[in-house]
Amino acid sequence: MQADKESTAAMAAGNRRGLFALGVFAALTLTGVFFAAELYFGFFGSELDKPFSYYLIWTLSTAWSWLAVFPILLACARRWPFTAERWGRSLAGHALCFLVVSPLQVTLDILLTTTGYALDRGTHLLALLSLSDQMYASGLAGAPVPFALLTGLIHGIGYYRKYRERELDASRLGNALALARLQQLRSQVNPHFLFNTLNAIGALSRRDPEATNRMITLLCALLRRSLDSQTRQMVPLGEEVAFAMDYLEIERVRFSDRLKTVFDVPDDLLDVEVPSLILQPLVENAVRHGIAPRSAPGLVTVSARRTETSLNLVVEDDGAGLQPARGNSDGLGLRLTRERLELLYRGAARFDVSVRAGGGTIATVTLPLPAGGHEPHGEPTR
Repeated sequence: MQADKESTAAMAAGNRRGLFALGVFAALTLTGVFFAAELYFGFFGSELDKPFSYYLIWTLSTAWSWLAVFPILLACARRWPFTAERWGRSLAGHALCFLVVSPLQVTLDILLTTTGYALDRGTHLLALLSLSDQMYASGLAGAPVPFALLTGLIHGIGYYRKYRERELDASRLGNALALARLQQLRSQVNPHFLFNTLNAIGALSRRDPEATNRMITLLCALLRRSLDSQTRQMVPLGEEVAFAMDYLEIERVRFSDRLKTVFDVPDDLLDVEVPSLILQPLVENAVRHGIAPRSAPGLVTVSARRTETSLNLVVEDDGAGLQPARGNSDGLGLRLTRERLELLYRGAARFDVSVRAGGGTIATVTLPLPAGGHEPHGEPTR
């Protein structure tokens, strides 16, 4: 199955390259025909009046000689893209490319032109060859304009493709975030969750009215966050931690002494931007698959650490651990987490789910951080 997908993708890529090459050939050929017609009608009836084939050989030779060196221009544009950081280097690279390409293009132009005129009746090859020096100088003088136009066109197409890719990525990311919100909402408002939570609140109300009010407040806050219509992709880590705390506080009421929680997040990291809804699926997974299946007490720990280049978010439990049937496939919530990280960071982020030494599961999200940040040194938040 995987081989079939790779073969199909390779065929599609080959078809796109073929269509692109055909499009370049058609565009340059039509350009040659257009200029031939312009010259023919421009000189019609004058002393320079020539048959249409005379001008067509001239212009098509130039167009097709540029077609022959077009792969070099394409490689040059890919090797030296114009960016704010590499503008000077890219300009120097294109200048070097021009020095290599222009003599080759002019030579091909002269060969095609002289061959075409030699095959055209009434045109003498020797007379044309005697003018080759003038043709070469004229070709070199005129080469910068088509070189700039073609390389500019290549860069323009490349920038447009990147723009379209970013738009598609943004669209897919928005869909993934919407699915994550829906999944998170379903997990909170499903009848089983509400039944257990309301039962816990009812039991608590008989002996601790103050705690009951606290639980109702937590439940309302959790549902309000679930129904939040904001479309922010990134939020401060502090918001994610607060949401996870609210969620686990409710679960602690449900499981009573069976669930203990620890939050070890330095204060200096609370303002770091992270993907929204990144922690909640992880803590939910820890409770559902680690704590709930057994009767013994369990611990869920949420921690964050910063290295020189990355932020590590870790959710671990000492519960039942990974089941062989599940492996790393822990449901829609975690699959959406992987998908969103891939779309947001394009492979620069990592998401790992592994077995914890001594029992339990560790879920680790590694997010890249921009250079120049500061090291955390605040006290852990619990």
